Amino acid sequence: MEKPDVVPVEIAPGVRIALTGFVRGVSKATRWFASSVASAFRTRRPLALLVVAIVLLVVVPFVLKATGSWPFRPRIYGVNISSTVDTLMRFRAERFLASRPDFEYVSEKPDILLCSQPTKGFNTTLVVAECPVEVHAGEKEITLMNKHECMLSYRERDKAVDEMEKYLRVCGDTPDVTFTAIGDILPARTVIKMMDLHGVNYPFERAAPYVRGADIVCGDLECPLSDRYEPPTEGMYLLAPSETINGLKLLGLNLVTLANNHSSNFGEDAFTDTLDLLKANSLEYVGGGMDRAEAYSPKYRDVRGLRFGFLDYNAIIGALDATDASPGVANIHLWPSFDDDPEDIEMVTDEIVEAKREADFLVVFFHWGKEYQQHPLDSVKQVAHKACDAGADLIIGTHPHCIQTIERYGNKFIFYSLGNFVFDQMTEEKTRTGIIVKLALQGAMISEINIIPYMIHDYCQPIVFEGNTGQYVLDEVLEISEL
Repeated sequence: MEKPDVVPVEIAPGVRIALTGFVRGVSKATRWFASSVASAFRTRRPLALLVVAIVLLVVVPFVLKATGSWPFRPRIYGVNISSTVDTLMRFRAERFLASRPDFEYVSEKPDILLCSQPTKGFNTTLVVAECPVEVHAGEKEITLMNKHECMLSYRERDKAVDEMEKYLRVCGDTPDVTFTAIGDILPARTVIKMMDLHGVNYPFERAAPYVRGADIVCGDLECPLSDRYEPPTEGMYLLAPSETINGLKLLGLNLVTLANNHSSNFGEDAFTDTLDLLKANSLEYVGGGMDRAEAYSPKYRDVRGLRFGFLDYNAIIGALDATDASPGVANIHLWPSFDDDPEDIEMVTDEIVEAKREADFLVVFFHWGKEYQQHPLDSVKQVAHKACDAGADLIIGTHPHCIQTIERYGNKFIFYSLGNFVFDQMTEEKTRTGIIVKLALQGAMISEINIIPYMIHDYCQPIVFEGNTGQYVLDEVLEISEL
């Protein structure tokens, strides 16, 4: 076989001289260093030995690392986390990656994969974390066990994989994050009369110590706050004066939901007044906005390393629907105000999927259902389950004017209705009783649920039951619930 012709490379004379000088210099320096080392060891001169040691232990490694030639680099494990992984497992895996410089997230060719099913080409271990949820309902204490699991898949098992598995199996080693929710706040009609008599804080002051103080405190604001019009004291079109914001602040609210059938009762002007008032008082809102993009968009809040996401939807007739060019709320069509709309339900689940990508713990609020019934409609339950399957970690409902079922769905909780909070419906006991829900979370997991009952007095004022006098309300709640 003939050898291919070798084409000589032309080197400019100046470059040739420089290269020759560099090679000679390196050769001379190498011979000097070798001679110095030999001389240092022959004569045992301490200073010379120290110089040699510094060169070998400091200079040489520095040069090798700087040039990418260091042969002792630690192994970096590439990890991928499937979007279908359990919320708690995902949260803990991300925490683990953030704490370990030898692990990094990769989108392709991972060494370790967290997923919900075994993966071809990987060895797989089922990781299970059994985490207690303590439910406090007055005198009754219930311990529920939530099981969180995922598949830990790896190409080879070593100490690093063992450490990751051990970390994933632990439920609660992060600080508690607290969350409080209350039901419908309607400071209108007769409530306005009572505020005129006793002051704007009167409806809120007795319940405030039980509500405020959590990291996140939320409630459903079911009327606009504006001084543009005279607030009516009867009827179904509701409005409250702007000073009512002081009562909301007394409760310690830092998030209000606006997707309901009364928040836009007095049209666009009063509704935008409400938005401006909430912003001016640093009170976050969700479910409403200056246009469709804002009304339907999730809101996020970071609390001690845990990122909450919030979405809010109204399914009751009578609200302004936010459009691309006009303010309003996030409306969907569900029974009984409308026939269930499959496209709306699909839109909600799609938005939940997207919001969950950015949130460790996603709360979805719905204003829905049939009034004065203690059990949710089957169609409402189906929507709630679809929302949980799409990524909602907690669902809170309002509108029925009474307490409804609490359901445990997998590892998630659905509060179908918390009941009236500040309201003037005094006709029967179920419209006067409600519950404050206080949650503690460790990581992305609910670890404690405290249910506090109250009775509305004087056409406006929720008062928490003293001692065990409200136990009968809690017993009824537990009886109709599915825990």
